[in-house]
Amino acid sequence: MDTRLRSAWADRRRLAELTTEFDASEVEIARQLMVHINHGAKWTSHELAEEPAYHVTYAIGIIAGRALEIGLQLDPVAAIMLVVITVVGACVQIYSLGYMHRDDRVGWYYAALSLFTSAMLLLVLADNFLLMFVGWEGVGLCSYLLIGFWYEDDADASAGRRAFVVNRIGDLGFLV
Repeated sequence: MDTRLRSAWADRRRLAELTTEFDASEVEIARQLMVHINHGAKWTSHELAEEPAYHVTYAIGIIAGRALEIGLQLDPVAAIMLVVITVVGACVQIYSLGYMHRDDRVGWYYAALSLFTSAMLLLVLADNFLLMFVGWEGVGLCSYLLIGFWYEDDADASAGRRAFVVNRIGDLGFLV
């Protein structure tokens, strides 16, 4: 058997083992989180709408006599979405190891992918429209960057530009 082929199979086996270990630990974390949400916190459906589990607000300025604030809020729905976003984001990052490890700009790719995941988390945790819009724009920017990653190819660059235009249309829908 060729050494390169043997090495590729060994890499795939290690990746499969890592993915299996990761999936098992993430499932356990999600299970514990759900137990805490359903039993430990003893939230009822009425309390879900009233009190978040965690809320922090920062004043960043004053405009026309009103305080401009941003903040983060964690409630049960946001907690579930945090688990979903981190599990899917981690799976994408692990899967990307297989086809990005020889690319010259692999660091740039992972930076854009991590920024995308962070923007999604910000979108979920935002407690007001301003911060939610910042997260929304971050997701749009990273979509453009990731879709047009191989910009040397005309088709990929065109797809990136189309994604940018579609995101601007989505901004209008978001603002309405």
